[in-house]
Amino acid sequence: MYKINNIDLATFGITPIQISGQSLATSGVFDFPNRKGTTEHNWGTETELFVAAADLVFDGRDIAFRGLMRATTRTLLLTNLNGLITLCQSGSLSFETRVGIFQVYMSGEMQVSELSDTIITIEIKFRQPVVLFPVAPGIVTAGTGYKIAGYNFKSDFGITVNSLSERLSVPARIEVNTTAFYMNSTYRQPKDISINCTMLGSNISDLTNKMGRLHGLLVLPGLKVLAFPDGATANVYLKSGFNVSGITEYNCHFTLVFRQP
Repeated sequence: MYKINNIDLATFGITPIQISGQSLATSGVFDFPNRKGTTEHNWGTETELFVAAADLVFDGRDIAFRGLMRATTRTLLLTNLNGLITLCQSGSLSFETRVGIFQVYMSGEMQVSELSDTIITIEIKFRQPVVLFPVAPGIVTAGTGYKIAGYNFKSDFGITVNSLSERLSVPARIEVNTTAFYMNSTYRQPKDISINCTMLGSNISDLTNKMGRLHGLLVLPGLKVLAFPDGATANVYLKSGFNVSGITEYNCHFTLVFRQP
């Protein structure tokens, strides 16, 4: 069931349909938002990371909904469409979905495609200005394999790692603003380690809970220890957000990019 300000969208003759890139009628609901402000500073010989609690300010995120609107007559269709437009333009909205309730406003266009005189598709672009995170990610199960801050990718979050890149790469040197010929190659920029992931759940509620726990961990301040299956570790932080694609009843896909100083 999908509602806006506690009004069931079925009131307008709307049936949720799959949105592009997902198996659900919504997109953006699992995305982790980008940070706002400065995340690090290059001093020439080292990079200072801003990962204290006071430094962690997060942006909002975009959420979209797609539905099919039907009516018995053209007049009723236009009446329902105008009613939906009025509702969506009424300011702050409570948008209830299958995976949670989000406080949003209609930031982008409402795209309408006419299939017939009495059938249209609609796609609404919302903005969630403030993203609320879970208080804590829960109890650690540990175990072997990939881990972040002690939490096991697979047993704690249902994450299977599809691929890993840049772990062994050497990052570019830190460039210094000087007119002299500069040959020092000792000081290096932070390294970005990319982990392509698939998260699995027993149902959409379980998947939602696991993604919420992951968000609750990643939003915590400080560097986190990223552990690899071979026993190696790296101190990292998540510099920017990530988008989640291919959301179904049981899985979704995303890439985590961790920054190693």
